[in-house]
Amino acid sequence: MSSRSIVSLRLAVSLVFALVVSACSDDRLAVLSDVETIDIPAAGPGQQANQNIADPTLEIPVTYPVGEGDQLTLV
Repeated sequence: MSSRSIVSLRLAVSLVFALVVSACSDDRLAVLSDVETIDIPAAGPGQQANQNIADPTLEIPVTYPVGEGDQLTLV
């Protein structure tokens, strides 16, 4: 066997060992039973925030007047 194969085999064996040990531990059930559940409210049938609009328009408020020599950049 080449040294690369031996290293890969050792890595695989160590990962399998860690998987088996973590799967057999009894602490998982105790930790999961301590989790506090939350109640998620159901969505109401009323007005929703995001809706498609048939003819959307972009309204830009006029806050600063634009002069003839001003250079406008899109940010």
